[in-house]
Amino acid sequence: MARKVGVALSDWGLRLKGYASDHVADVQVVLVRDRRAVTDRGLSVVCVQVGDPWVDRHFIAACAAEGLPIIGVYDSIDTEHEAIGLGIELRMDASTTPTRMMQQIASVDPAATDVGLGDPLDFHAAPLQGRAALVVGGPIGTDATEVGVALAAAMSNDGSSILIDFNETDPHLAMRLGYRDVPNVATAAAAVSSNGEAAAHLSGPQPGLAQFDFDVICGLPSGDDWNKLGEHDSVRLLADCDRKWNSAVAITGPMVEDLDGWVPRFAVSRRLLSTADHVLGLCDASPVGIVRFASWLVHANPKAPVLTVISNTPTKSTKVVSDIAQRLRSLCGDRVEIVGSLPVDSRVGKAAWNAEMVARGPFSRAMADISFHATDAMESAWRTGGVVR
Repeated sequence: MARKVGVALSDWGLRLKGYASDHVADVQVVLVRDRRAVTDRGLSVVCVQVGDPWVDRHFIAACAAEGLPIIGVYDSIDTEHEAIGLGIELRMDASTTPTRMMQQIASVDPAATDVGLGDPLDFHAAPLQGRAALVVGGPIGTDATEVGVALAAAMSNDGSSILIDFNETDPHLAMRLGYRDVPNVATAAAAVSSNGEAAAHLSGPQPGLAQFDFDVICGLPSGDDWNKLGEHDSVRLLADCDRKWNSAVAITGPMVEDLDGWVPRFAVSRRLLSTADHVLGLCDASPVGIVRFASWLVHANPKAPVLTVISNTPTKSTKVVSDIAQRLRSLCGDRVEIVGSLPVDSRVGKAAWNAEMVARGPFSRAMADISFHATDAMESAWRTGGVVR
């Protein structure tokens, strides 16, 4: 059972709560607003904001009598002196990093010797090692959603397949398919984390629209909602889907830069791309597209060569495709494996408008080849022991 650590409702408390949710096993950080919240929560450690009116000598004495360790967090020299005057022995500056805060908490938690409070989750050991889990991504304007839809449809021909939208910028998949955005990845991830079933949280079509041949878990309605979903919850959800469906395809967002804040931005996409055994990346067929793809590749940091598709190519222009492929290999080396190209096709826009599959044409024919190459690469890795079920 997770141990509870109480933290004051403050900027540093919110920062620590977000960090613990994504990076620390077996610890639940709860926000406390007053003395009663501390005594009613069954906490193993409490971190208080020195200077809050309810943090006084009586409160300190009551905690000592109950054997509840206290850490005083101060934000100025005056409040540090106040903490000393209150008799708070363990003190931390409010600017202390969440990692260091968790280490300090572990040092005073009486339960830490049993299970190891503050043990970090090893994301790279997470079981994204399925035979057919494919994470799709690429810079903005490369049609990752459309490619994900086509891949999930193609893989459904060989058994059950599921498409999951982890795009943190917009709910593209729900709009593309005409599906409801509730239930979604947040409800499915919460179910899996509680030993429930992701299958109970599949998305469905809006009234009057058709169901697709593959299962779907849509993304969140707004980019602002993504602080509700942690990195490790996303990894667990995809791993669970990988085990229970024959094929799982995950769509990630175009933004993967590591922009620090108390809630890490784009962390879900970045984590999935960096831990997946199979990544399919999309590069726009232009000089700017090559530079953007190279930058995306650096931030995504995949652990295996990326199955790379050149998108938005002029129809029947093999020279453009050849030139782009040569530049990508020159710039990215063995980090890319070119598996095909996608021509511009007006049928794609029409299909999105009507919430249906793309009609047969240049795009669908190219996607058939790309799906074959991607599936073959994943099957080969599985057969040769590169990936273990």
